[in-house]
Amino acid sequence: MSIATANTLKKAYKPYDIVTDVSNNVGFISEVSVNESQDGFDDQIRYSVEWIIGEGSKHAWYQHDELKSHCNMLIKIAEQSCHPFGTNKSKVKSLFENF
Repeated sequence: MSIATANTLKKAYKPYDIVTDVSNNVGFISEVSVNESQDGFDDQIRYSVEWIIGEGSKHAWYQHDELKSHCNMLIKIAEQSCHPFGTNKSKVKSLFENF
């Protein structure tokens, strides 16, 4: 994997990120397309979105700047699964980021 691709993967939205578009439609990233044969971030990453509220202008392939990520659905589920009197909720995001 090239350095450019490694940096792209860090910056890219992730599957199950909750996103909105410019029309405030709400959905989640259902697929991330990574094209390693391209050099720049904007040419390497595209997103497919499953819309929950409203309908986006398309199903796929959104560019990064066409969407805004708010949180990750799986991280939120994992946080809410933690014992309410424990401290593990604060570690969930770190666990997901260190695959």
